Amino acid sequence: MSGACARRVALLLALLVCAAPAARAQRVLARTAALSATRQAAALYMHSLDFGRGGALPGVNRLPGSSATAPLLLWESGRRCVAGSGPAHPPQRPEPGDPDTVISLARTAPFQLVEPAVYRSEPGWREWPANLRGNGDRCLLAVLGGLETPERGRLRLLSFDENGMAPVPVREWGLPGGAVGAVFTASAAAPGGLLPTVAVLCRGPTGAPPVLALCDPVSGRITRHSMVELPGWNPVCVEPDAIASPPNGAWVAVSLSGTDLDLGTGEPVSQVAFFDPVRRAWAGAPVRVQGVVGPEGLRFTARGACWAGSTVPGTDFAYMARMDLAGESWAKRAEFPLSGASEGFLFRTSPLGNGVAVALGRHLELWPDGARGTLRAEFQDTLGAMAWGTEGLFVGEASRVHRVDTVMGVSTGAVLLQSGRVTGLLPLSGEYLPHPDADVDGLTDAEELALGTRPDLPDTDGDGWPDGSDPDPLRPAPRLEAASAVLLRGEAAGSELRALRVGTGAVPAPWVVEHDAGSMPWLVMHPLSGRGAGVVYLGADPARLPAGAPAGGVVRIRLREPVSGSGPEQSPVGVQVRVLPVRERAARLLWAWPDGDGVDIPGTWGPRLAGPPLYFSQERADGPVSGDLSPYRLVAVHAAALQRGYFARQQLLDYLGGGGGLLVVGGAPETGRALAPWLAPLGMAVSAEAPPAGPQPVMAGTGPLRWWAGFDPGGQYGFVRADTAARLFARPLPAFYQVPESGFPPGTPAVLMARAYGHGRVAALSSDRIPAAAGRGDAKAARFMERLAAWLVRGPVETRDMDGDGLPDDLEDADGNGARDPGETDWLAADSDGDGVPDGMEDWNRNGMVDPGETDPRNPDSDGDGIWDGADPAPAPVYGAPHIASIEPSSGPAEGGTLVAVAGRGLDQGATLWFGDRQAAWTPTPGGVAALARVPESAGEGGDVEVRIESPGGGLRGILPGGYRYLARTRVPVRMEVDPASLKRAGDCVEGVLKIHATPPPGLTAIKFLRLLDLPKTEGFQWLEEGASGLGHVTKNSLGRIQVVGEMRARRGEPEILLGAVPWRLCPAAGAVKVSFDAVRGVAVESNGGRMPFEGAPLSVELPVPE
Repeated sequence: MSGACARRVALLLALLVCAAPAARAQRVLARTAALSATRQAAALYMHSLDFGRGGALPGVNRLPGSSATAPLLLWESGRRCVAGSGPAHPPQRPEPGDPDTVISLARTAPFQLVEPAVYRSEPGWREWPANLRGNGDRCLLAVLGGLETPERGRLRLLSFDENGMAPVPVREWGLPGGAVGAVFTASAAAPGGLLPTVAVLCRGPTGAPPVLALCDPVSGRITRHSMVELPGWNPVCVEPDAIASPPNGAWVAVSLSGTDLDLGTGEPVSQVAFFDPVRRAWAGAPVRVQGVVGPEGLRFTARGACWAGSTVPGTDFAYMARMDLAGESWAKRAEFPLSGASEGFLFRTSPLGNGVAVALGRHLELWPDGARGTLRAEFQDTLGAMAWGTEGLFVGEASRVHRVDTVMGVSTGAVLLQSGRVTGLLPLSGEYLPHPDADVDGLTDAEELALGTRPDLPDTDGDGWPDGSDPDPLRPAPRLEAASAVLLRGEAAGSELRALRVGTGAVPAPWVVEHDAGSMPWLVMHPLSGRGAGVVYLGADPARLPAGAPAGGVVRIRLREPVSGSGPEQSPVGVQVRVLPVRERAARLLWAWPDGDGVDIPGTWGPRLAGPPLYFSQERADGPVSGDLSPYRLVAVHAAALQRGYFARQQLLDYLGGGGGLLVVGGAPETGRALAPWLAPLGMAVSAEAPPAGPQPVMAGTGPLRWWAGFDPGGQYGFVRADTAARLFARPLPAFYQVPESGFPPGTPAVLMARAYGHGRVAALSSDRIPAAAGRGDAKAARFMERLAAWLVRGPVETRDMDGDGLPDDLEDADGNGARDPGETDWLAADSDGDGVPDGMEDWNRNGMVDPGETDPRNPDSDGDGIWDGADPAPAPVYGAPHIASIEPSSGPAEGGTLVAVAGRGLDQGATLWFGDRQAAWTPTPGGVAALARVPESAGEGGDVEVRIESPGGGLRGILPGGYRYLARTRVPVRMEVDPASLKRAGDCVEGVLKIHATPPPGLTAIKFLRLLDLPKTEGFQWLEEGASGLGHVTKNSLGRIQVVGEMRARRGEPEILLGAVPWRLCPAAGAVKVSFDAVRGVAVESNGGRMPFEGAPLSVELPVPE
């Protein structure tokens, strides 16, 4: 049988196996959001789930940006879906992902992003996909947009097909106010026609009622229907909340809310009004419902009823109101009060009847015919997403998607997604899926047979692409991957670089980088080509940036040899590069300086800072300061202000980490004790001793010390380095400056201590003597204080953060070797552990340590519960859990035995320490913040292993993934020789001695060894035990082999050690002796039991036989 024929028979057999009856396909697209421990949006992903197979299908696609802008939308044909995403709103630091709101187009079966950013908003606009309407091979998409001012809005009508978006909008309208939502409607002119009318609910201008705008794409006209025209409209309901329409577009329902003043209760109330788009008129008076209707709180059922779901803000109450058409107007048929909405509230209607599913926090209620009953399901976590399609009801609980039996009210299957919490679900109808498709790869079984792919394997060639979207499903294909956007800061142009990682999937392939140099002359890039995984560095030339104008453009990365043009290998990939404009914020300085505490520095030195070169506008706090400090470029604090509670400690740490400048000035002795807890997170401590008196010299002026002029600042207390427990044995803190630098005993209190912290900088002075001298006109003191202030405020500009994750490069690559060593985060990757959360969001105070309440940017599952941090509702380890901060040294030979220092928390007596699956001997210090350990032998020949601490009983544990690197196993060099002087004749035989020498490994003084000498293949050869000598004990086993066992000790001045001299005999022997000895097989054993193999060459000798 030929190979091709045999293969076809195998495929037929696979088809027979797959032809067994299978569950009906239940396909769902799921959108997940990775969140930090502080619930900041970090990343968005999309998955394709198949409940017939019971899990997620291969492949996960990341959407641009960090937060969703709209629900997922499905084309009626089921072949494409649309997702809106963008940056967090309001902005956060660091801002991961894309700077713009974008729209992505995806294929549904098999799932694949056709274009991650098929539409990108203009700078300054926030746009989102509001609704779509399919028509044959094309689809219309209504895109709403708005600016920061709520009075302006815009509607764009876009057209796209299966391959992408048309370059020019079909129509565009300026709206009478900020847009809330849009629906496609039926109309008398074109009922169900090619260009249906779009209804948009808008906020009115300030003080004006909301407006329903009808946008006619045929004529281009816009018709405004103010709520003033609505009969029975309550003027207090001026906030537009939601808009909805049934599938046929016959009605438009809108919800407006306000505060009920008629009854004097002040409770929120809503009105739901119905508009007839054919008659272009309101259908009677609006329906009053309790509470405030949410953005997705209006829904029509398949049988024409309309439901409104509302909540009472600040309470646990919610309402569900059903409205039915009665003649030519709508009336409320029923209203159900609910409780439990404080944890979350959402509902969905059945696509096949009047059924309703209502989620209240962790509880799900099923109302089969629109009437509330007793059918309920309970979940462990809050339900954050829900969708009801023709294939069933699906709910998203934390990071799990459940299929719910609507008859029994139970979950009949669940899929865990590690990429984040489920925020959106989109069921796909089975009629739009390939059938039969046993491996759900987008190809029918018959198509698989014709192509030669496997019908039981979704990815025949194993390249990560489902066969249905693979340009060559029988040969691995590259997949070009890169971030959707790179942001550069205009204020850091010329000094800042950003790293753009490029990948080609499972297949290394050559790629090139291209851009329009004419429109982007300021862009600097290197390298411009590569192969496989690589990094492109981007920067901006300040001399070529346009003055006062935004700068941006698209960089395209393409494969040199595309597999199929613009096929699913996603070549080329467009990367939006934008230079953020220089923030024109005023140079504001905040003084926190209580009256009567020392010299009035704000009144004496402050006026000098108002002039050149800093031009500070200054404010003075006379009490506690609340809120965000980011508007201030510099905060100057007297120790007495901290003692009196002017700030919260985390408030100052957040300000520093985000790029603020902080100057702390010491005061009276009692303020030192109050100052200590404020400086401790910064790696500084208040000394119990006063600093040395007299002028303080500086040997090497760097950083803020360049302008130090031998001042005598005095003061009642000074500062010392206070490396916290997590850094007790770790690498030093970066960018740390202090006076005095040298010439004094270790631990001498410093009069000035300064360092970088996150993107900001902090300096502490022991007293107000130097700023007071500056205020009196001392030129040297004034120059120093002026330069110190300038250094403090330039942290955001001069801090290098190559990957844009919010952590400075010198904090991530602490030893500055350009490589990611064990225990470090990746300075070229924003998300080192791949859990969806950027490193700067995990270490949110950006101090290079994992503090209680934070997650570990080196560990995707910080609390060890099996759910990654971005998907975990409670990702931070519980209080008291052990934590490993660092291992020093972080690498050693595979035989183990290296003595290491472990730093962290909860390193208690009775706990066990593991390197991979090998337990280590260790001795924790009192307090549980450090330990000494002996590294066990590696199970293999090298590589990175996790370091793990398990508390007694195994209840709590701390893990540092890849925390220790086993290097190559040490080899012990050996050398053999036959001493010619040992040869002698014994009758017809010749006897001699084989000497075995070894070179001890560096640093080892004593190791045990076992050595095995095989019997040479020379006829008549035998080993002799009698007369053996050396360090080892020589014995002969029953097979005639020699074993040398002993202990090797290195001696000074002896590069080699004689392990053994083994006698041998060869009979008969005449003429020259020819013997070949095989290479020695053996192993040296370290004191901890680690094995080090011997390494030597075989020996062949030919010696004359003595007479």
